[in-house]
Amino acid sequence: MALSSFFLVTYEHKEQSAQDSGFVYLLMTHFGTAALIIMFLCLASGAGGSLDFAAFAKGTYTPFMQSLIFVLALIGFGMKAGIIPFHVWLPIAHPSAPSNISALMSGVMLKTAIYGLMLVLFRFLIVGSMSPPLWWGLLLLAIGALSSVMGVLYSLMEHDIKVLLAYHSIENIGIIFLGLGAAVIFTSANLPSLAALSLFAAIYHTLNHALFKSLLFMGAGAVAHSAHTRDIDDMGGLIKRMPLVALFFFIGAASIAAVPPLNGFVSEWLTFTSLLGGLNSSGIVVFAVSAAVIALALTSAFALAAFVKAFGIAFLGAPRSEHARHAREAPASMYTGMGILALACIFAGIFPSIIARLIFPSLSSFGMAGAPSILAAADGIPTFGIFVILLASCAISLVLMRLLKSRFQTDSSTGPTWDCGIPVVDAHMQYSAKGFTMPIIRSFGSLVSPLGSAQGYGAKFFDFIIYAPITAVFLAVSPWSRKLQSGNLFHYILYLIVTLVAVLTYALMG
Repeated sequence: MALSSFFLVTYEHKEQSAQDSGFVYLLMTHFGTAALIIMFLCLASGAGGSLDFAAFAKGTYTPFMQSLIFVLALIGFGMKAGIIPFHVWLPIAHPSAPSNISALMSGVMLKTAIYGLMLVLFRFLIVGSMSPPLWWGLLLLAIGALSSVMGVLYSLMEHDIKVLLAYHSIENIGIIFLGLGAAVIFTSANLPSLAALSLFAAIYHTLNHALFKSLLFMGAGAVAHSAHTRDIDDMGGLIKRMPLVALFFFIGAASIAAVPPLNGFVSEWLTFTSLLGGLNSSGIVVFAVSAAVIALALTSAFALAAFVKAFGIAFLGAPRSEHARHAREAPASMYTGMGILALACIFAGIFPSIIARLIFPSLSSFGMAGAPSILAAADGIPTFGIFVILLASCAISLVLMRLLKSRFQTDSSTGPTWDCGIPVVDAHMQYSAKGFTMPIIRSFGSLVSPLGSAQGYGAKFFDFIIYAPITAVFLAVSPWSRKLQSGNLFHYILYLIVTLVAVLTYALMG
C-alpha cells in the first residue's frame, strides 16, 4: 500500500514538489511500517511464535508487553492515519497527488489504518473480560481532541482547496479517535453500553468520512480541472458555471460540517451522546469526557465556518479571475461518481438504523457486551423525519411562491438602482477567504501559531519542535554510519555473522 501510494503521489514525477512530497510520504509511512513489524513480532512472542491473527487473540501477554504493543500500534497505524503529530505528510502529499488519488488516500487508505488499530485494540488486546489500562483511553482521547481541534483550525487558514481538505482529514481522524478513546475508557470503567456506542460512533464516522471526503476531493478535482486553480481566492461564481459540481460539493460540505439530516451529523451526534453519557461517571473519566465534549463542540463549529468559507468563496459571488469566469461544467465522467457518493451521504444520514445493523456483527465480534444498545440509539435519531420535513417545506414554499406570483403579478417597469456612488461592483469588493476566517484565527492565534510567527503554523510547528531536531541528529550521525557501507564484501559477511550470533544467543537464552 505504501509503495503504490508513493508512485501515485509522484504521478507528476518531473515536478520537484511531487518528488519532495513523495519522499516525505515514503519516509513517514515506512517508519510507521517499522513500528508495525515490531508490534507483530511482540504479538507473536505471546502467541507461541505464531503470526496467525487467531493465535494473537488467544495469546498471553504481560501488562508491560500489552502496553508496548498498544504504543507501537498507535505509532504505526497513527502515522498512516495522519493523527497529530504524525500528520506532516498529509498536507504535503495531497496537493501533489491527482484529486482522484487524494480521494482514494483519504477515503480508503487512512481508514485501513483505523481498521488496523481497532483490530489490535479490540480483537488482540482487549479480549473477553479484560479491562484495559485507563491511560490507553486517555491517550487516545487526548490525541483525538488535539487532532480534531488543530486540524480544523489549520484548515481555516488555508486557501488551497486540497490542502484545506487534507487538514479536514486530520480533523475527522481526530473525531474517530475520540470515539475510540471513549470506547477504551468506558470498557476500563465497566460501562459496556457506552463503550459499544462509542465504538459504533467511531466505525460509523469512519464510513461517513470515506464517503464525504471522497466526494469533496472529487469536487475539488473537478473545480481545479475547469477553473485551472486550487486557490479559493481565484474562484468565485462557479455555481452558475458548474451547477452540478456545486450541488454535489455542497452536499459533501454539509455532510462534513455535520448538518442534519446528512451522514456526518449522525456519527457526530452519536459521539456526543456517548461522551455525554460518561458524565455520570466519576473521577478522571468525567474530566476526560468533559474535555472531549468541549473539543468536539469547537471542532463542529469551526468545521461549519471552514466549509461556509470554502463553498461560499469558491461557488458564490462574482468570478475572481479569468479562469473562473470561463469555467465550464465538468464532464459526465467526473460528476457521475460525485453523484453516487452524494446519494450515499444522504442515505447513510437518513437511514442510520440500516447502518447500525450492518455494523452490529463487527461490534459483536469485538466482544462488546453492550452492542444491542446501538440499535436503540440508531433508531432514536430522527434524521428521516427531518429529511421528510425539509422536502415538504421546500415543496410547500415553491407552491406558495407560484401562487403568490400568479395572484399578485402586475406590470412593472425597471430602471437603474441607487449604486451608492459605486457604478461597477467587481470581485475585489467581496470577502476574501482570509478575511472571512480572520476573526477566528485571531481569537485562537496562540494555538494556530504558538511560536508567534509563520514558523509556528500547522505542520511547520511540529516540523520545528519534533522533526527538525530528529533531522539534525540523523545528519550528525550519517557521516559515521555511512562508513558501514564500505563496499567491502568481507565487511558485509562480518555483519551477517555478528547478526546471526546475536539472534542465536537470544534464542538460546530463551
